[in-house]
Amino acid sequence: PCRTSRHGRSDAVQSQREYWTSLVTAPAGRLPADGPAPDSTGTVAAARAATTTLGAGETGELLGLPDVLGCGLPDVLLAALGRTLSSRTGTARQVVELVRSGREQIFDEVDLTRTVGPFGHVHPVALDCDPDGPPEAALRAVKDHLRSVPADGVGWQLLRQDTDPVPDAPADLAFCYLDEADRPEPSSAVTGGLDDDVSPRNLRQYPLMVSASVTDGVLTVQWTYDPARFRPETIAQLAGRLAAELRAMLALGRESAGAAHTPTDFPLANVDQAQLDELLSKF
Repeated sequence: PCRTSRHGRSDAVQSQREYWTSLVTAPAGRLPADGPAPDSTGTVAAARAATTTLGAGETGELLGLPDVLGCGLPDVLLAALGRTLSSRTGTARQVVELVRSGREQIFDEVDLTRTVGPFGHVHPVALDCDPDGPPEAALRAVKDHLRSVPADGVGWQLLRQDTDPVPDAPADLAFCYLDEADRPEPSSAVTGGLDDDVSPRNLRQYPLMVSASVTDGVLTVQWTYDPARFRPETIAQLAGRLAAELRAMLALGRESAGAAHTPTDFPLANVDQAQLDELLSKF
């Protein structure tokens, strides 16, 4: 068996079984279809896309939020997405698939400096975001949840491929963020979009894919969807709500520096959120 298969059977990965099972079996909202939901996710050829952008000024402010609020940019994007989905489903908790494009070091003896490109992998995340609550509450919840993901989520797909697989994730949507460092250079040998090397007759993996990227200082969010499941008006509403939620995060950054800090940022302090908020208000 290959090294990855052996790693999947290791105690390090098998010990994650309870975490992933609990994550995907807890109740979560599902995006309602606009009509009778088809049995499949639709073909690559049938997919439609809608795109929204933030201007260069707002994008620059967004890219500076991690330093202002005390979080990562994926925390901000996922918190805004979670609030967007919750406003549609009526349920605070959503499960989405997160597409990562990092270069996680799984094996100590493997020298990643002798490789090129990202090592993409996917795992579910739970977004606990009340759309009627303050945006900082969603941001804190998402931030702490992403920190709790074991080994950056690499074990999820290994456990899904196990002879005793963990349950599948109840996710209708996948989210991917690529910053400028992740995107191929114009001179790269890689050309075209993500689906160019896929037959147009292939079924898509998700009914809805949300891809965010920053190019030339502008944030672009593309919603690729199955038109048999969602009307263009529905996608436009979701896209507009996400843009509004991102602007709410920008407003939070202007008003409340450090608003995303949680007790996990200060593990030696032994304080709860209320105590931490009180302490931070004095500085």
